[in-house]
Amino acid sequence: MGARMLRQALAALLLAMLSATDALATGAGVVTGVSGQVTVARATTPSLPLKFKDEVFLRDRISTAEHSLARLLLDQKALLTVRELSELEITEEAGRSAVNLEAGKIAIGVARQRMRPGEVVEIRTQNAVAAIRGTVVVAENLPVPPGSPPQSRIHVLSGYVDITPRNNPGAPPVRMVAPASIAIDGQSVGVPVTLTETAHRQLLSDLHQMLPQHLDAMKTLTSGEFARASLLARIITGPAGSAGEKGLEAPVDPSTTPGKAPITPPTAGVAVTVPSDPQPLFAYTDQTVRIAGDLYHVPPPATQGLSTDLLRAAGSALTIGGDILDVRGSLDSATSRAFVGLDGSRVTAQTLARLDGGTVTLTGTLLDAVNSAFTVRGRALLDVLSNASLVSLGSSPLASFTDGFLVLAHGANGLSFASGATATLGGGLFRSDGTGVTGLGDLVSVRAATLSIGQGGPALDFHDAVVIGLDPGSVGAGGRLDMGAGFARVSGGTLFAPDHVLKVSAGHLTNAGTASLLDFSHATVRVGLFGGGALFESSAHGRVTDTTGQPLARLDGGSLALAPSTTGFLVGDRSRLDLQGGLLEATDATITSSDDFVRASGRGRIVQSASTAPLVSFTGGTQRIATAGSIVHLDGTASALDPTSGLVVGTEQPLASGGALLDLAGARVTARRAVTVDVALLEATAPLLQLRADGNGNGATLATGANTLDLTTKAKVDSTATLFILDRSRLVVNNAALAAVAAGSYLHTAGDFVSLANGSTLTINNGVLLFASGGAIVNIRGALIAFSGTPGNTVSVSNQLAFVNIGGIPVALTGGAMAGNVLISGSPIKNAGLGSVTPNKALIRVDGAATRVTISGN
Repeated sequence: MGARMLRQALAALLLAMLSATDALATGAGVVTGVSGQVTVARATTPSLPLKFKDEVFLRDRISTAEHSLARLLLDQKALLTVRELSELEITEEAGRSAVNLEAGKIAIGVARQRMRPGEVVEIRTQNAVAAIRGTVVVAENLPVPPGSPPQSRIHVLSGYVDITPRNNPGAPPVRMVAPASIAIDGQSVGVPVTLTETAHRQLLSDLHQMLPQHLDAMKTLTSGEFARASLLARIITGPAGSAGEKGLEAPVDPSTTPGKAPITPPTAGVAVTVPSDPQPLFAYTDQTVRIAGDLYHVPPPATQGLSTDLLRAAGSALTIGGDILDVRGSLDSATSRAFVGLDGSRVTAQTLARLDGGTVTLTGTLLDAVNSAFTVRGRALLDVLSNASLVSLGSSPLASFTDGFLVLAHGANGLSFASGATATLGGGLFRSDGTGVTGLGDLVSVRAATLSIGQGGPALDFHDAVVIGLDPGSVGAGGRLDMGAGFARVSGGTLFAPDHVLKVSAGHLTNAGTASLLDFSHATVRVGLFGGGALFESSAHGRVTDTTGQPLARLDGGSLALAPSTTGFLVGDRSRLDLQGGLLEATDATITSSDDFVRASGRGRIVQSASTAPLVSFTGGTQRIATAGSIVHLDGTASALDPTSGLVVGTEQPLASGGALLDLAGARVTARRAVTVDVALLEATAPLLQLRADGNGNGATLATGANTLDLTTKAKVDSTATLFILDRSRLVVNNAALAAVAAGSYLHTAGDFVSLANGSTLTINNGVLLFASGGAIVNIRGALIAFSGTPGNTVSVSNQLAFVNIGGIPVALTGGAMAGNVLISGSPIKNAGLGSVTPNKALIRVDGAATRVTISGN
């Protein structure tokens, strides 16, 4: 009996101990959805079914059966979805939460606002570790034959992650920025590739099983944090909602511990090398630091070599009275890490780096700031001047911001190169992911200096950023900017530039490689505040050469708004723009402007060589451009006697183009005028204006409120092609002419005047097709109107002009014009059976006794 009671007592004690052990287990999260068969195994209990609202603990092993799915809310900061046939364990070590994926596939969305400064959530596959901070990631282990090295794939849907091999945690991380995928085979980390829309859909296809969306499980989150944490849930289950709030979290528990004293190397001129140390020279975590002068100073003629990074700050507030880095001697950094790394920190300084006659060589990047705020009080974030030299050997951007803010003082530039300085970069210059950037200067300024950027990326790379008040770039007197991957790429977000996006004045700029100089994708772009600026400008003998064969500027979706008196593309004051592609290609975009959209004047020239691409191309979208000007405006000053016409006409050639001046495919465009030529020569081998259907069969529409083609004074247009081509499209001219040739101008074409095909419509309200006046001469070798394709083409003309019939065409003679000066022969209307023309309305108006019109009808 005693033995029996002893056994019962021991059993009770054991049960109590087991219960206590379970009670002491650390909670990791809660189950917010289950579909199918999902189990959890713990060290003290057998495998049990996992149910909605069950609590999960650290060291729990969670498994899903076939056709099963689970969703967990972890520590009120991450939403984890586990697909079928998966197995994982949740752990936490040294402040790093980890999801150890042993088999299968998971997706995780992390609310950045819930994370402490410096905190990281890791996903560990069989052979890789992904460190994430406010990111949406999908990770999967791939099945491999027994004995083969493990294989995994990691996909980033938003934000970024750093990838390292699991068995080599000290290896330099590979950064992936969404949307991207990467393969890890064995211990070899591959190269990130762009995640296409098709791949994105396939990736999430097996995560779309319906799960109950238990919002009460997240009630402790604020609205912005909930949006972040439930982003993946919305991707999977589909409910609408915002993408969440982005913000800068203030450092937690700042201390008053003083920072380390600034380091100044010896000045004796001998090389000094700091011993290799994996720790940076300055490291701050959850601290408030004030330093009166420079953080690190290299005076002349010191030579300094560093094998580690300079500064790493997490959750800290740093106030630097001088520069973070001031180099007047020589500095060589061998670390592949960012020389300055910020995470969840606030920094105020005169500059990030000032090179005043000094030399700096970087193996890695200069700055990587994550969820941090940087305020510049001095001349620039990076100030390179006085014959200084900067070399960055890596292929990543020199300075990178992810979320957070960059604030530049009044008049400060972002990255400034001046006074004989040179800089050579393997990657881009500046990248911003979701960052707010504000100031009143130029983000990039090159004056009397040379900046060379390789093919590692565009000079400026914005992703969902907000850039307000800064003009992105200028190349001034004596400046030279050479690029291998374009100047600016803006993907999503907002860009407001008060004067220009890129201006070259008395400087040189070249763009090689395969990327457009300016590339806007689904972004909101606004240019102009006080007028007089331009999206792109070359002036004061500036020289721009683009050999990419791509359009100089590309606009895919989004919107572009130019303020009044702001030009789209301006080339003037004896400057020159050389292209091997078009000037602008816009697809499904919305564009608004009032001034001239493209203007070449003041002996400025646009030269398009080795290309038949349209100068300006619109595919789809709605544009209200040049509502008080011209889409293309060419003007000059010099003139001379033209032996062909006998007129004194312009001799300057502001534009040499191999393609159509304006190509519309399914676009809807409203403008004051399409093309204006004034005291200038335009030689064309392609249509001036081409309207056609897009790939979906949607025709184009153009409406002008003045003369569509306007030769104002002493202009000469000489073309070998039909001037206007309409194919399944519509052109409307209100209170004006399709073409006006005035004041001693000369228009000649070897082709037809206007061609309509496949049910096109030309409508002239209170105007005529052709208006010649002031002693102008018009010579059309082809037809006035040519119909082709399917029947149903229409030319509709309304006016109250008296007319005479010359060669079968109604002609209005005004201002002393003589019928003998109008010669119409041959077939002025070709294929008349394929279209109709409004009868008994003047199609041509001739004004003035010296004005002449010839239509040969060939």
